[in-house]
Amino acid sequence: MKIVRMFAAAAMASVMAFSAGTIANAAVTSTDKITYGVGADNELKLSAEVPQGSIYEGDSILVKASANGGSGEYKYTFTVKNSKGAAVKNIETKNSEITVSLDAGSYTVVIDVTDGAGNKASAEAKLTVEDRNALVNNGTSLSKRVVSAGEKITLIPSFKGGKEPYTYNYSYFNRYTNKSASSGFISKKTYAYIMPTSGGYYQFTITAKDADGREKSVKLDAVVVKKTNEKLSMADSKINTNLIAAGGKIMTENIARGGTAPYKYRITYKDPSGKWIYLDSDYTYSKSRSFNLPVKSGAFAVRVSAKDYTGAYSEKIFNVNVKPFNIDSTSISSTSVDAGKPLTMTIAPQNNIGSVKYHYSYHYEGKNWTYLGDYVSNSTRKFTFSYPGVFYIRVGAKDGEGTYREKQFKITVKSPKVMNISGSTISSTLAQCGTAVRLNVKTADASGKVKYHYSYHAEGKPWTYLGDYTTTAYKDFRFGWNNVYYVRVGAKDEAGIYREKQFRINIFSKYTKTVKQAVTLKSSANWSSQSMVRLQTGAKVNVIKTYGKWTLVRYNNKTGYLYEPVFG
Repeated sequence: MKIVRMFAAAAMASVMAFSAGTIANAAVTSTDKITYGVGADNELKLSAEVPQGSIYEGDSILVKASANGGSGEYKYTFTVKNSKGAAVKNIETKNSEITVSLDAGSYTVVIDVTDGAGNKASAEAKLTVEDRNALVNNGTSLSKRVVSAGEKITLIPSFKGGKEPYTYNYSYFNRYTNKSASSGFISKKTYAYIMPTSGGYYQFTITAKDADGREKSVKLDAVVVKKTNEKLSMADSKINTNLIAAGGKIMTENIARGGTAPYKYRITYKDPSGKWIYLDSDYTYSKSRSFNLPVKSGAFAVRVSAKDYTGAYSEKIFNVNVKPFNIDSTSISSTSVDAGKPLTMTIAPQNNIGSVKYHYSYHYEGKNWTYLGDYVSNSTRKFTFSYPGVFYIRVGAKDGEGTYREKQFKITVKSPKVMNISGSTISSTLAQCGTAVRLNVKTADASGKVKYHYSYHAEGKPWTYLGDYTTTAYKDFRFGWNNVYYVRVGAKDEAGIYREKQFRINIFSKYTKTVKQAVTLKSSANWSSQSMVRLQTGAKVNVIKTYGKWTLVRYNNKTGYLYEPVFG
């Protein structure tokens, strides 16, 4: 099944459509309709027309769809979704057009077509339905846009449309303090605010609500001016520090006094190359500011400047000495170490702000990093690698300002001479019930004396431990019943190195059984493929263990499996 999907474009613009890897452009055919066409020549195609322009609630809206190509009879689904994505209309029909009437709002019209073979195509377009009786602004104003501190500003609403009577909500927002005040909806046709005794920039909002609940808001800006007899000064402005790590955070407190309030502020800094960097393209209302300096050391200058309402200018410059936070002096106890031996990384942070936390990791050459837990306050870390190879160890350090540094080391881990028991042997892997089988332990490269721990288990059973550790380097095992057994030795030297080795033993019964008919002895693990030998009638076998219809037997000191054998 092929699905063709396309997306709406604005009126009077070409529409880009997608189908089966091809791109087609369908031109707009009228000033108020957008036509969508999709599909390659051999595909099901869909074009649709959705009215655009001035459409009001209650209007009859004709939506047309036209399909061609594909196979058989077409079926259409017209879905109209509101701005929240919920379907307000969903019409399935064989007709290629529908007429709908909608409330005011923003909609998406989705048209799907399916042909007789199950092929699908779809198109969608945006649709805006306007409120015929919407409220509109008709010259809402303020009595003054500039007033002196403590003076009155009157808000004068003027709206039309909707259904009278209107109520009004009057409010203002102080751009300096981010504080606001609101009257709530009242019937008063004007409203006055006595402005504070300090200068500031304000935004007033007048919202009208008609009898049917329609609302319309108008925002207007005003300035409250306070003139002083002093010269504008930024002398009281502050900065959080004069010594900072590279990339650290600077916080300014912008304090303007004198001149004519209100004020606007601008922050700039000069890097060690002498270039001034502007944090904002123009002056802002912000009385405080935080920012991070670049990750470079040297002498920086941070400048806080202000302009008052008349354009008078003042500034204050702070000298900031930037030293980079680093962990360059971090060291390790060795770059070459035996497997199993620890090495220590010691971190030495410099020029950090606040406390430093550390994150440790390592990786084997050619593998991914392994992270050793979360950030910790410990500035030392021991690493122990249990097998030889080339490793990399790394520390990531983050100071109180969040500035991050890392350092890594290459470590060669050597294979030490450690105890092994790889030369251990067993006297036989096939023995008769009651016959002793000796496990001889041979140790190499042991540190000091070695002690041994012996154990065994029958196949499918848990291990049985034969006493505690002993210094005897051999053990005789005798089993009174035929079965498959596993014997094991665990060895531990004085350095605490532990090794173990186990052997599989087939113990066969004392008594033989006679095969009453010719049968094939199997040797494969899956028992059903590789033939080992053909047993003739009268052949003698010893049973080791039975597995369902298969029996493991000894024949001429060979082992193999018989399937449903008949014994004498």
